Formats: sequence, C-alpha cells, structure tokens
Amino acid sequence: MVDLTIEFAGVEFPNPVWLGSGMPGRNDVRLIDFAKGGAGGIVTKTIVPDGTPSPKPRIAMTDCGMQNIELFTGLPPDVWFGKYLPAYKKETNVPLVVSVAGSNTEEFVLMAERAEEFADLIELNFSCPHFKGRGSDIGQVPELTEEITREVKKAVSVPVMPKLTPNITDPKVIAQAALKGGANALSAINTIKCIIGIDIYEEKPILPAIGGYSGKAVKPIALRHVYEITNAVDLPVCGIGGIERWQDVVEFFMVGALSTQICTGAMVHGPKLFSRITKGLEGFMDEKGYDTIKEMVGVAKKHFYESASLMPTEPTAQPVITDKCNLCKKCIRACSYYAIYEGDNQAIVDYEKCHRCGLCYYVCPIDAIELEKV
Repeated sequence: MVDLTIEFAGVEFPNPVWLGSGMPGRNDVRLIDFAKGGAGGIVTKTIVPDGTPSPKPRIAMTDCGMQNIELFTGLPPDVWFGKYLPAYKKETNVPLVVSVAGSNTEEFVLMAERAEEFADLIELNFSCPHFKGRGSDIGQVPELTEEITREVKKAVSVPVMPKLTPNITDPKVIAQAALKGGANALSAINTIKCIIGIDIYEEKPILPAIGGYSGKAVKPIALRHVYEITNAVDLPVCGIGGIERWQDVVEFFMVGALSTQICTGAMVHGPKLFSRITKGLEGFMDEKGYDTIKEMVGVAKKHFYESASLMPTEPTAQPVITDKCNLCKKCIRACSYYAIYEGDNQAIVDYEKCHRCGLCYYVCPIDAIELEKV
C-alpha cells in the first residue's frame, strides 16, 4: 500500500508536497486554506523584525514564468506570533515551517527564538534576491551562512533548514557551509534574479526593479541544484522550483530531494493543487510499485555522468517519423545535418546523415516523431 508520509529532519509530515514561502502564506486564513487543500506541510511567508510593505504592482508573468518584487512580510512580528501562528496551530495539525530572516546574526536568532513556540521546523531565508544585505546577499557568503546557522541552532531546539540561493556559481560550497553550521536539512531553490522584460513603447521595464524569477522555466535549474547539493552533503533536502504537476514532484525525488515546496504554482492554481498532485503521486507509485517516497529518492543519479565522459559514444536512440506526420516541415528546418527531407506524404530521415541529437523530436508540434531505442 502506498504511504506518502515522510520523516524529514526528525519531523513527520503526512505527505512530501508543501506550500512554499511567499504570497500564498501571507496570513493565518490563507495558511489554513492550503493545509485544508492537502498540503503536507505549510511554510509561512518570511517573518523579519521590521515589516516592509511590498511595491504595487509587484508581479509580472510570461508564458513560462513569473517575476516578483515581493518583499518579506509587510506585517510586524507581533502580528505573526501574537495572532496568525496561534490561530493556525489551533485550526490544524499540518506541520508548520516558519520562515525567518534578518540583516545580521542577531536578527535571525531573535526571529527564530520567537518562532520556536509554533514551528515544527524553522527555515532560514538565505536566498530572497530583493534586499541589499539580506537574503541572497547572506546566502552567497559561506562564512555568514555557517555563522548564522550555528547561532540559530544554539538558540532553538527545533530543526533548522537554511533555504539556499540559486544566484551562485557553486551550490555545493554553501550547502557545505550550512552543514558545518549544524543545519538539520536544506531547501533549494529560491527565485533567480531577473528582469522579465521591457515595454519597448513606453521605454521602461515591466517591473521597476530586478526581481526573482520563478515558475516552470526554473525547474531545470532547481533540479540541477538539488542534484549537486544532495551529492555534496548528507542532509535531507526539500526541492523547490517550477512544480505544477505530480510528475515534477517525482523528478525532484529522483535527483535526491525528500520533500518539495510549491509557491508560484500555488499562487496560480490555488489550494486544491495539492490534493491533485498527491492523488497523481499515489497513482504513479502504485503503478511503479513504490511503497514509500524514500524508495524514489536519488534513483536517477546513477545515470548521470560528466558531459565530457559521454564523448564519443554510440547513439542510444534514433528518430522515427510516424504516420501522424503532416509535413509541416519544422523538423526539416531545424535539422543542422540536413538529415530530414520531404517525402511524398511525410518527412523522411536519412540515417547516414542523422547525428541522433534528438532536436527533431522536441520541435515536432504534433508528436509525430518518436525516439526509438537503438
């Protein structure tokens, strides 16, 4: 029988698909909505000593992603610790992860100490890209990451989970610094610094500041970070970035994550997204014969190699054009090797010229090309 429960950093969660820190976790009512919607864990919006209101507007979207210039919670800590978190804990027993941040070690410790009363797990926001001297400005410095993690660990008795930034060349360095500081777990990634676009007629940016990019376009980057982090440290990792479907969740497990968080997807699709994902996850596990989440963790890793070690190599698959082909010619135009040409009723592959690169499979708009194992 499929079991979605996990033990993560010593805390038991009913399922591994959690609400991520951000706009959906802006108050107690919204947190409770997502808990009732099926999230296995709830992460609050990041609580800081000084509540700074966010700019209006602060969101812009493209087909594949979102930029935000959302700041930390605009509400003072007293509202969170005096009202929102007690109300949440009274209403539901879904585990609560409290996200905290500050400008220095003392502020992180202060917020963590106040959060401890309510938190099953504390997430340290070392990764928000918007603030000078906070967030990713801290999370890009190994020494600060280690120091703050260590001091928070000394101050609280609940598990501590630094949230790592993608705005860095080598995520392994920061993960190892957090481990040295005594972290119980890690989460990754937060948003990627970006400018989503320019209004060329108004001659100004769509949003008036560099912000954080999220959504399905960042998933490949997030998967890479989780893979590298879990290879570098022996800590449970919560994978974040671009999750909107149960398949995305499984991908994070298979590169090494033990749990996941969803923020942008939750913003767009609402609380019911979580029950849809867990239902799909259960169906997949049943079909594949997985009884627990842990059985999936890292199973894809054995198939990764250094790129250079793959050259030269024999092809493992080749394109086959099926009867679905309607001669739109996209594959012909895309092929750099002139290996696809126009036949009477469909495109034809010249295997003498074909380099088995796989591009034609992905540019076909109607799935008329299959990759056949060689």
